Amino acid sequence: MRYISHSIIAMALFVMLVPNGTLAQMTGHVKTVEAVGTGLVHGGDTVSARDQAISNSLATAIGLVMAEMAPLQTIVEKFSILNQVVLTHADQFIQGYKVLTEATTGRKYRVLVQATVSLDRIQEHLAGHGMALETDTDIRVLLLIAEQHLEDMLPRYWWGKSDAFVEAISESQIAPALTANGFSVINHAAVDINPPDGDLSFPLHLDNTQAVTIGRLFQADIVIVGTSVAESAPNAMGEALKSYKGTLTIRALRTETSVEIVSITQTALSAAADDISGSRNALAAVGEKAGTILATQLQSAWQSEAGTSKSFEVFVEGTQHLVHLVKFRAAVAKLPQVKDIKTREIMSNQALLWVDFEGTPQQFAEALLLKSFESFGIHINQVTPEQIRLSLVAQ
Repeated sequence: MRYISHSIIAMALFVMLVPNGTLAQMTGHVKTVEAVGTGLVHGGDTVSARDQAISNSLATAIGLVMAEMAPLQTIVEKFSILNQVVLTHADQFIQGYKVLTEATTGRKYRVLVQATVSLDRIQEHLAGHGMALETDTDIRVLLLIAEQHLEDMLPRYWWGKSDAFVEAISESQIAPALTANGFSVINHAAVDINPPDGDLSFPLHLDNTQAVTIGRLFQADIVIVGTSVAESAPNAMGEALKSYKGTLTIRALRTETSVEIVSITQTALSAAADDISGSRNALAAVGEKAGTILATQLQSAWQSEAGTSKSFEVFVEGTQHLVHLVKFRAAVAKLPQVKDIKTREIMSNQALLWVDFEGTPQQFAEALLLKSFESFGIHINQVTPEQIRLSLVAQ
C-alpha cells in the first residue's frame, strides 16, 4: 500500500490492546469498525492528504479486526508476517467504507472512517501464506434427528418437552463426518437460546417450516431433519448372533431460504447377541455411513446453490490512489450478478482482480458503464472472454 507508514503500523499494534467490542460491530463474517487516519498536506494539496488519511485509517481498521481474530501473543509473535501479508494490502480485505467526519490541524488532515472488513478474506489470505488465525467461518449445522431403538415405543427427540437431553447415536456418528469436511455442528445442549414463547417444544415429526424455525433460533445455516430407526433383521447365526438393520432418512434445509438442498435415505446392518447392543450398533453404523455421503452432498449443494457463474480477470490501471481502487471494488461487489471478487495482485499503478459474475465479461463491462463514481471515472479499454482491461481516471 502506498501510504502505510511506520506510525500507522505502530498504531495498528496499539489498537490490538483495545478490549473486544469497544470499537467494533460484528455481523456474520464481516466486521464493521471505526478508525482514525492521518495524512500530511503538501503544497496545499488537501485531496492527496485526504486520500492518504483514508488509506491509513483502512490499515488501522485491519489492525482492529485482527486484534479480535487471535490472541494478542499470536499477533505479537507473527506481527512481521501480518504487516507484510495483510496490513500492506488493506484494500483486499475492505468490503466498503464511509468517511464519518474529517478535520485539519496545521498540515495534518485527519478522517474518521467506518470500514467493513471481511474476516473470510483475511483468513484465506493468511492460510495461503501458511498462517491461519482462529476464526469461526464454518457453515453452522444443526441436527434434528428423531431416533427409535428396538426397546422404544416411540422415537426419542431432543426438541420435545420430555427428552431435552437426548443424544441420538446416529447424530454422534454424523457430526464427526460433517466436522471433518469443514462444517461446524452446533451442540444444542450447550447453547442458551430464548424461544419467543419461552419454551422450546415442537412435535416429533417436523415439517420444513418448524425445522427452519428451530434452526434460526440456534443461528444455524443448515438444519438436518429426519428419523433414524433400528429394527430386527431376518439373518441369524445359531443362538449366538442376530442381525439388526438401521434406517436413516434425512433432509437438509437452508435456514435462510427454507429450500431443501439434500435428501438421503441409507440403511446399514449389524450383528449382536442382544437387542440393546444390536440396536445401538445398527444406529451407529447407519449414522456413520450416511455422514460421509451427507457431508459430500452438502458441500456440493452449498457451492452450487448460488447459481451458474463465470470467473474472469479484471486488469485495472490508474490505481495509484488506493481510495479509488477500494471504491471501485465496493461498487463491483454491489452489482447483483457479482458472486465474489478477490484481489490477485497490486502494483504501484495497477491491480489484477478476479471476479465471479453471473454473465459474460461483455455484460459485466456494460453493467460497469452504468455505475457512477464520486471522484473518478472508468475507461474500458478491452473486453475478451477471459479478461477486461480498464483504467480509473481521476475527475
